[in-house]
Amino acid sequence: MAGLRLEQLTRRYASGAAVVDAVDLAIGDGELVVLVGPSGCGKSTTLRLVAGLDVPTAGAIWIGDRDVTALRPQERDVAMVFQSYALYPHKSVRDNLAFGLRVRGAPRADIDRRVAETARLLEIEALLARKPRQLSGGQRQRVALGRALVRSPQLFLLDEPLSNLDAQLRVQTRTELARLQRRLGATMLYVTHDQEEAMTLGDRLAIMRAGRIEQIGAPLEVYQRPATAFVAAFVGSPAMNLLDAERGADGRIAGDGFAIVGAMGAPAKLRVGIRPQDVEIVAEAEAADARGRVDVVEALGRELLVHVVIGSAGAAALRVLAPADARITEGDLVALRFRRDRLHLFAGDGTRIREPG
Repeated sequence: MAGLRLEQLTRRYASGAAVVDAVDLAIGDGELVVLVGPSGCGKSTTLRLVAGLDVPTAGAIWIGDRDVTALRPQERDVAMVFQSYALYPHKSVRDNLAFGLRVRGAPRADIDRRVAETARLLEIEALLARKPRQLSGGQRQRVALGRALVRSPQLFLLDEPLSNLDAQLRVQTRTELARLQRRLGATMLYVTHDQEEAMTLGDRLAIMRAGRIEQIGAPLEVYQRPATAFVAAFVGSPAMNLLDAERGADGRIAGDGFAIVGAMGAPAKLRVGIRPQDVEIVAEAEAADARGRVDVVEALGRELLVHVVIGSAGAAALRVLAPADARITEGDLVALRFRRDRLHLFAGDGTRIREPG
């Protein structure tokens, strides 16, 4: 295996618009980094540039100690797993796994050995004689992953590989994938728009927006200390509440429908971030930071997601997590208190201006 390094990687359209804009990213040998962001942010294009399926406008791509920027895809020693399984429908699972090795002229005995090892690793030995149409979605995805594994490449590139699976199978397969990556010590760049998938899989996350990486860090670090308001809103489910506010000369932070007494700092316009689990519904109105009307109550099983409308015109809504047995109904008037040690403050340009607590 080998690490991956992107240096100022850029891809511009003929119009001059950058779909990938001066991206710097370093992935260590044996590390799984998840490139995550909304649709259209440039993450799949970044993956295609690394694979050699697209040509960068500027910048460099290093795999291990080789500059592969100008090399053809087959010269880069990478393997891709796509959203579509891309299996040959007329070939058996065994032949799908072996195809890449045969094209490269590997000896028959070596092919048989590596196919058997990969099938055993992925627990698809009983499927080797079947055709793709005879497989479930999860089994097809294992075969697609096996076709990459059997080559023992320096780098694995995975582009939304679980998005075609149903919810339960997606959770099961991502657990298997994480276990497999640790066992192999494989270097992987994994692309997804699903932030929950990113949080559970990645050694580190690279949050991408409009062609740029806004933050790189361990999942818990990104969750607890988001560098920008965009990252704060994107990472975490339910999403963080973000409220426009101003901080007065006395340090008091206030906006339409809420006021936080006891905050500190210089006067400024800012955005206040607070996660739903850090907002408490309180009985005493005088202890509240905000008051509002319950608009929607969603039962999530072990807890309730309560949407509370605040503000003079009801323009803002706060998401609040409450215990499943809480007696809350639509139309109730409630008082809310924010945990002071869990506030996230962002400047007008979206950058973080203080640590929680």
